[in-house]
Order: sequence, then structure tokens, then C-alpha cells
Amino acid sequence: MELLGYHGITVEEDTMIRDKLGHLTYLPLTKEIEDGAIDLRRLRKIKLPDAIIAATTRCFGMELLSRDKHLLSVLNSLPYR
Repeated sequence: MELLGYHGITVEEDTMIRDKLGHLTYLPLTKEIEDGAIDLRRLRKIKLPDAIIAATTRCFGMELLSRDKHLLSVLNSLPYR
């Protein structure tokens, strides 16, 4: 949604992004992720999309690769579940 929802995206960019995303695993939003995002927002000042991303990585025990230093600092400050 973040990548494909960009205003002004070209047809070529859309096609390339969809191709790349087609190689990734789709993880649906679950109740556990929702609850984790709520907990993160209550604990730290974090935007809802970032909270959902962070909660998803925590629920699935994944490493988050991001250039967003604030988001990474939030994740690094939390105890591992």
C-alpha cells in the first residue's frame, strides 16, 4: 500500500513494484498483530503504520530492515517476546 499508493506513480513503476512484491510472503493483519500495534502505540510515540509493521515483525519473529531510525529505536528498546 505504501509503495503502490504513491501519487504520480508510473505504469512502469507500478509493474516493477508488483513484480518485486510478488516474490515476497504476504502476512495478513491478525488480531495478534492488531493487539501488538495497540500496545506499541500505548508505550511509545509511534505512527499507526509503523506500529503495524513493528508488531508484525515481533509476532513472526522477523528482523526488520529499515532506514527509519525512529522505528528501529522503538523496536530495539522493547523486550523481546
